[in-house]
Amino acid sequence: MGDIVYSVSFCPNPSVSILAVCVQKKLLLLNTAIGSKALKSATQAALAISHNAGREARKEEGSGAKKDTFVEWQAITAPPSSSQPSSLEVGEGKEEDEITGLEVIHRGPVKQVEWHRKGDYVAVVVETPTNQVAVHRISVQKTQSPFKKMKVN
Repeated sequence: MGDIVYSVSFCPNPSVSILAVCVQKKLLLLNTAIGSKALKSATQAALAISHNAGREARKEEGSGAKKDTFVEWQAITAPPSSSQPSSLEVGEGKEEDEITGLEVIHRGPVKQVEWHRKGDYVAVVVETPTNQVAVHRISVQKTQSPFKKMKVN
């Protein structure tokens, strides 16, 4: 692969087993597939991609003009019998494929990730000219940018 990993964080919610990894412009939310059947099932359900997920356009105000910014949510899938990393695919996948994670693509490199203690929200710092903060809600695959502009020292 050769991509730079900037940050890794394990979900603090003990009822799911999700690993967040910042790789280049992507936030990967990965099913670790460890633990009991109930834990694995809960993790699978938490990472199930909803029908309204996908390209999410937001309007941001910056320097008086509005511009579109995009965050793209995609499922990371593998065939049910596969445990080989080489068989993982990003995108739609087949209906019978198992979701092994979610990929959130940002405009710039994702430098840091932090979880909310309940495990449904994850915040990232995206390296842009103003260092954008994005907050992702996993259960509905929605993203919000809580700050219009960050002051850079």
